[in-house]
Amino acid sequence: MLTRRDLLKSAAAAGMLGSLGSLTALQNAARAASAGDYKALVVIFQFGGNDGHNTLIPRDQSSYDDYAALRGGLALPRSELNPLDGTDYAVHPKLPELSRIFNAGDAAGVMNVGMLDQPVTKGQLQNDRALLPEGFRSHINQQWHWQGRTPEAPAATGFAGRMADRLGNAASGDMPVVISLAGSRPFTVGDASSPLSLVPGSPLAKDCHLETGCETRAEAAQRIQAQQQAAKLMRASGEVTDQALELQGEVSRALEKAERRGGFDQFKSWWGLADAAKLISVRNTLGSSRQIFFIGQGGYDSHGGQLQQHDDRLDGLNSEIGAFYDWLEDNGLEDNVTTVMISEFGRTLRENSNSGTDHAWGSHLFSFGGAVRGGLYGRFPAMEFGGADDLQTGNDSVGITIPTTGHNQYLATVARWFGVAQADIDYIFPNLQNFNAADLGFMG
Repeated sequence: MLTRRDLLKSAAAAGMLGSLGSLTALQNAARAASAGDYKALVVIFQFGGNDGHNTLIPRDQSSYDDYAALRGGLALPRSELNPLDGTDYAVHPKLPELSRIFNAGDAAGVMNVGMLDQPVTKGQLQNDRALLPEGFRSHINQQWHWQGRTPEAPAATGFAGRMADRLGNAASGDMPVVISLAGSRPFTVGDASSPLSLVPGSPLAKDCHLETGCETRAEAAQRIQAQQQAAKLMRASGEVTDQALELQGEVSRALEKAERRGGFDQFKSWWGLADAAKLISVRNTLGSSRQIFFIGQGGYDSHGGQLQQHDDRLDGLNSEIGAFYDWLEDNGLEDNVTTVMISEFGRTLRENSNSGTDHAWGSHLFSFGGAVRGGLYGRFPAMEFGGADDLQTGNDSVGITIPTTGHNQYLATVARWFGVAQADIDYIFPNLQNFNAADLGFMG
């Protein structure tokens, strides 16, 4: 299949000067060259627990019939699914952009991923419930585990923060490597590094007013700083506050520069990808050679009325990932930026009495970018109540899928592409050593 990306590359190789959309082949080649060794990792956390069973669906008739029988009123019409070329699977009707990216060879789906400290089987779990994750099926516990806050990890740190700790000279510049567009999150905290936390849609001084709270926070920081100057014991904290305010100003000016330059009209939502694109566009101004963005999209806890709620969430996600993918291609950055989607757990296979689903375990996750080796990875679980991949037994099971791929494996695969040395992997992902496959192979 000849994609838009292929056309741009062919045009550059042939020395074509004609315009393809809004970007000429020569412009694209120049922008790609200017990216150099720059890399960005964008993490989208689907807060609440995304229903993987209705995100990736079997579409061969026999397997689809099994799916529809098990899902009951939550089954999606087969004719409305978006096929994934070269596979017997499809994605949700509200995810045509994900299907488009996958069919262009730039997206990978990893099947049946979940929070695992070590590989487990149904038999082992039946004999020893202590093998279940701490705080099993709890939002806050599983969100923290997915972000890297575990007993085995260095205290109070997360995956991205520990990556920033160990990047060293690979991440030049004074700007923090990790930028949260979802508030303060465990994922972003390092031992030797500190994240930058912004307000999505209105970072720092841009459009700040009392209703957003960011003017109030800036004023409060200034008052605290002034008070602390008089206290010797608080001087170090005052210096930190001063540095934070300086960073605030630097990022605000860079974002204003990006706004003046334009090119972000395709983004329609406030929750973060547009701001990630703007910060990527001013990476040279900020002196950033490595950036990790943490973005949150909530509303996936679908205990009732799931069909409409899930439609709404995925529709918003779909438009933004499509806009982001196209923006990266237009700016010659598709090979430099990888986006991964994660969620604390999947949903039960069985529909509950409120036309929704409840907290479960394993789910299906997608990543995209030019460096992604497109395709499906892992093993699709057996679709059977009480079956081999179900934590429960018997036909009265609600369908809690036991993951066959661990979250450490999924994120460590991307971390290697990002430039993390093998010697640092165990520090960042302390439980990865419990798995035979430390790299899932979906990154180039």
